Amino acid sequence: MMRQYLYLIVFISALSGAVAQTYNFRTYSIEHGLSQSQVYDFCQDPAGNIWISTYSSGITIYNGITSKYLSMADGLPSDYVVSLLASSDGKIWIGTTEGLCVYDGEKIKIINDKKGMLLGTTIWDICEDKEKNIWIGTNHGLWVYRKGELVGFEELSKEVIYLIYCNSKNEIWMHASKKGIICYHNKKFDYSRFDELDNEITNDFFEDSKGNFWLGTSKGLFLEKNGKTTRYSTEDGLLINNAYSVVEDKKGRIWVGTFGGGLSLFTGNGFKNFTEENGLAFNKVNRLFIDDQNNLWIGTDGGGASILKDHSFAHVPFSKAHSKVLVMSVLCRENGEVWLGSEGNGVLKIGEKEGVIITQKDGLTDNTANCIFEDRDHNIWIASDEGLNKIVNGKITAFRFNEKLKGITVMSIVQDTSGTLWLGTNGEGLYYLNDTACRQYSHRFLNDNAVWDLYYSRNGSLIIATEDGLGILKNDRLRLFKKDDGLINNSIWTICEDEDNNLWLGTNMGISRFDGKKFRNYTINEGLASNTIYILTFDQQGYLWVGTEKGADKIKFSRKGDILWKKHYGKNQGFVSIECNSNAVAIDNSGKIWFGTIDGVIMHDPVESADNKIPPKTMITNVKLFYENIRWSNYSDEKTSWNKIPGHISLPYNQNTITIEFAAVNFSSPENVRYKYMLEGFDTDWAPVTSKNYERYSNLPPGDYTFKLLACNEDGIWTKEPVTFSFTVNPPFWKTLWFYITCILIGVLIVYVYTRLRIRSLEKSKQNLSRIVRERTYEIVTQKEEIEEKRRQLEIAYKDITDSVKYAQRIQKAILPDPKLLEDYFPESFLILKPKDYVSGDFYWFTRKNDTYVIAAIDCTGHGVPGAFMSLIGHEILDSIVKENHITKPSAILNILDRKIMSILHHSDSNQYTKDGMDLAICSIDKNNETIDFSGSYRPLLLIRQGKLTEIKGDKYTAGGYSKEEKQYTNHQMKYEKGDCIYLFSDGYVDQFGGAEGLKFMTRRFKKTLLEINHLKMSEQKENLRRIFAEWKGSYEQVDDILIIGIRIT
Repeated sequence: MMRQYLYLIVFISALSGAVAQTYNFRTYSIEHGLSQSQVYDFCQDPAGNIWISTYSSGITIYNGITSKYLSMADGLPSDYVVSLLASSDGKIWIGTTEGLCVYDGEKIKIINDKKGMLLGTTIWDICEDKEKNIWIGTNHGLWVYRKGELVGFEELSKEVIYLIYCNSKNEIWMHASKKGIICYHNKKFDYSRFDELDNEITNDFFEDSKGNFWLGTSKGLFLEKNGKTTRYSTEDGLLINNAYSVVEDKKGRIWVGTFGGGLSLFTGNGFKNFTEENGLAFNKVNRLFIDDQNNLWIGTDGGGASILKDHSFAHVPFSKAHSKVLVMSVLCRENGEVWLGSEGNGVLKIGEKEGVIITQKDGLTDNTANCIFEDRDHNIWIASDEGLNKIVNGKITAFRFNEKLKGITVMSIVQDTSGTLWLGTNGEGLYYLNDTACRQYSHRFLNDNAVWDLYYSRNGSLIIATEDGLGILKNDRLRLFKKDDGLINNSIWTICEDEDNNLWLGTNMGISRFDGKKFRNYTINEGLASNTIYILTFDQQGYLWVGTEKGADKIKFSRKGDILWKKHYGKNQGFVSIECNSNAVAIDNSGKIWFGTIDGVIMHDPVESADNKIPPKTMITNVKLFYENIRWSNYSDEKTSWNKIPGHISLPYNQNTITIEFAAVNFSSPENVRYKYMLEGFDTDWAPVTSKNYERYSNLPPGDYTFKLLACNEDGIWTKEPVTFSFTVNPPFWKTLWFYITCILIGVLIVYVYTRLRIRSLEKSKQNLSRIVRERTYEIVTQKEEIEEKRRQLEIAYKDITDSVKYAQRIQKAILPDPKLLEDYFPESFLILKPKDYVSGDFYWFTRKNDTYVIAAIDCTGHGVPGAFMSLIGHEILDSIVKENHITKPSAILNILDRKIMSILHHSDSNQYTKDGMDLAICSIDKNNETIDFSGSYRPLLLIRQGKLTEIKGDKYTAGGYSKEEKQYTNHQMKYEKGDCIYLFSDGYVDQFGGAEGLKFMTRRFKKTLLEINHLKMSEQKENLRRIFAEWKGSYEQVDDILIIGIRIT
């Protein structure tokens, strides 16, 4: 570990000639909520909040998200707060320029001696000893608060005690204005310790975990170890000797704050320094503090506070001369050098000496370096937009074996085991270069393709990432893989390989893992921060780093490819440049990862990285009723000291809408705190994980409830035990047990009284009832016999009527043409007749006259017996018109039919609203002339020819019905083609109710059905129409007679 620190110091020295690194300091200043920018002291209360004392604006209390304040208006003696102490009993001791006070979680109490000497004096420092006594350094000497009493030390009453500290031996160390360093132990003052520092200003005492004693002074940092004192100063690496504050973090590292020289980390032999150039808020440091999550707080004298979680990430700009430079490529050499290639600003070489920038002035063909590669002979190759540069022993030459490379943009370089260099280009495919030639590797897949990345695998294959898929070249055989093979996307930008020889491919749609046989894909759905993947690389610990436009993801996979752990690093986590550049990544000899970004590089040191294993401190911050803050004394006498929320409250039934607010203190990454909670007695399970810090429950029924809350930090570490808050919603009085008991007793009494009265009444009624029963029984028997006789007569009448209707059915079937004749006329045809009752008002009619066939589908008024009578009339009239008078033209048939029906039914102006008659479609098919004539009364003819349906509509007159205007039916004639299908039908099929919503089948759906089944034989069409109708009708009643005639012209 120490050697790594030394290496880091050497490396920083090399960088100092170029630019300064910026570390992940988070600033908390006035613009973020701090009350004043001069910070004097810190402490942490039992709830995890950080208390920050300021020079002139009291105290700021910060929980990582919100800030609260204490000032003179709240009871402080002064707004100039010099010192703070969180004592072991949970109280906060506050030293101001006007006296001492203490806060117990509820109120501020002024602390003073009997003579009032501390009132109005400056309290410079406060500490607590092992016996829980509070020691106070003031302008009026040394004081101790013991067992509720404040006692001063006469011996030091003339001294100003600026500094006070208690070590593990329970020794009280102090720095006095005149007597210098003093140690108080066993009720004696020792003035002989550190005599050499009596004339110096001692700013801080600190004892580390190993028992070593540190002193921060105006002359540097002093360490007493094993009886020997060592001084550290600017000669040892401190930027300034004025050491103001010393702390030790939970990793055992010593941090030193200096007044003017920023922050320093002790490395064992020297110091690593952090100043404003590295991201520190201000170089004048007043106080350092380590919170319970190992965050380092740096209070400055004018810049507010800085917070440092770790310094594993460092931002390195390309140069001081340019504010923002895109780093396109990174090379970490075996000799420890780091080379950074930029877009338009040359190449930065970082070595043991100061950084050097190489540009066209030094011999490069172009100032853009798309790729930097070191071959096995340690020559450096720099690929630019204008070709290749080769650097041998520091000498730069433009490399051109032939004119082909001139003007070609090389994006990636790799070397195989034979020493051949392979070059991936932007739009010119793949080239290979050896001692004899530079040629394009000719393949139709590669010739005009963009090759974004190349990788030479452990098994000797050249892996080629292109704009149009993945290529694997081995033994001059190129295997291709694309999206159809399981690849997540064809545009591949970056490649890497794990220890099990699996290939990992980054695309603009996520990551693909290829084990040689199949692909497994990962996207934002699996937890990636983005699907746009610019960088993939495995670090020395086996974690996959994924660089995107949103920072970097660090992921641990199982050998099967399952995600075991992941963490995202963005701006707040130290990855300040956010957006990575494609394939701009390298790992140096010490394991540090260098990421090229749109603004310099991000250097990550895994050794310095530490997951946050400490769960956030979680608490209920507020409870509201009906969205309003309330006075809790109205509902509970219990109250906790710090959050002022009772542990349990009792609410009336009408105060049952409650909002519970909560918070979790996590200073390392407050924006990534997540919660899960449940309300026992209401919820059956935990709510999903959320960032929302409140939950509202409305109209809760009476009962006992316990709200349970868990929180986790940015690394998924959850609090072990839930924070709880219990409350009861009391029932209204009419739902209480005593009310139920009272009601039951009253009810029992009422029932008893009522029962007694009822029994008495029933006995009297029983006698009357017996008499009435005897009288009524005779009447009932007589009535029953009469009813039985009438039922028998009805059954006989019903049978007679049914037999008559069935006989009428046989008569109707006998009169209608034999359906087999239609099949004789037209082998490809069908006929569907489905009466609603025994007999039908719909009927078909067809005949043949020479080579002309007349077919009609008729729908008579009504159905059942009335419709059947009409069908007989219609049948006879049609026979007369066609068979006797030899009329085959449909319109003429309709006109005659209309007049005869009107004559038979006596339709005239006197009964003009009578609508009895027939709706029909009639057509004649002339096989000699290959024509079809059609005329219709409200019914159409449907023609399907070559998959297209045509509807020929009938006239809007009912045959035999009254009409104000003279009726003249239209004749439609058309030539037919072989394969034409015609359909005549009544309205029974389309008017049928059914389906999921009980709607009509409708003509539109009927037409669609005919089109869908038109390719089938007519017999199959018939069966399909029957099946579809039955499925549509379901349990609904058939509403009308159904008639369909279908004919295919063959």
